[in-house]
Amino acid sequence: MPRESRAHQLQQGPVERSQSQRNFASLQFRPACIETDAATRMIQRMADKDKSDYAASRQKLMDMLGGIPLGRPNRPDEVAELVAFSHLTELPPSPAAEFVIDGGTIPTI
Repeated sequence: MPRESRAHQLQQGPVERSQSQRNFASLQFRPACIETDAATRMIQRMADKDKSDYAASRQKLMDMLGGIPLGRPNRPDEVAELVAFSHLTELPPSPAAEFVIDGGTIPTI
C-alpha cells in the first residue's frame, strides 16, 4: 500500500492495532515546529507586521526556536508518515518508544 494511502487512513479514523502497537506500553510522537495552515497564517501575520516577506519571517521564527538544522519546519505529511511507519513496522517489545521529528532542533547524543 502506498505511504500516502496509509497516512490518509490514519487521519480518517480507527486503525487496526498492529503487532508493533501491542509491543509498546506507550508510543510518543514529538514533532517540533510543523508548518501547518495555522503556522503559515501566523508567519504571514509576522511578515505583514514586520513589513517583510514570508521567507524572512519564517526564518525569524526558526531562529527564535533556536534554529532548525534541517533548514525548514516539518510538514504535516512527514509527521503522518512517521506515525504510519510505526504502525507498519514490526518493532521489538519495549515498555515505551519516543519518536522525535524536529529537524535536528533538539540536540541528541
